[in-house]
Amino acid sequence: MEDQLESITEGPQEITLTDGRTITIRPFTLGAISLCKKLGLTMFTGEAEDTGDDADDGGGALDDSMVQQLQTFFWMQSTPVPELLKSVRDGSWELEVEEFGLFLPVHEMETLMSEVNRISAMAAAVSVDVEPQGSGTDNSDVPGN
Repeated sequence: MEDQLESITEGPQEITLTDGRTITIRPFTLGAISLCKKLGLTMFTGEAEDTGDDADDGGGALDDSMVQQLQTFFWMQSTPVPELLKSVRDGSWELEVEEFGLFLPVHEMETLMSEVNRISAMAAAVSVDVEPQGSGTDNSDVPGN
């Protein structure tokens, strides 16, 4: 588990596209999760909404929302932090994402999805569910009692 945590928190990671170009992304951090929430990237926050439409039509096709979220995620993780924060604060991030997407060929979606799946699998492997302490009056089994 420690190796998986290091893999998603140490960085940067380089993703090599089929044309030889690389996208360098920062580690997936608590700040990245916070920005994912702010930018509505439900694929990355565990808050994905069920729209009733199947994202996968059986042929592996991604719906428009998934494509937009992938594009936004890779823009967010590869843009220098000062530029990223400025565009989020001033509301220009959607235009920045649109411009970024103009240079991502459609055939690279498989490469990008592979990286998302890698990040997701590692994040899930190192996640911890914290259960609230019982509200019962008998706390004899609680450490320290």
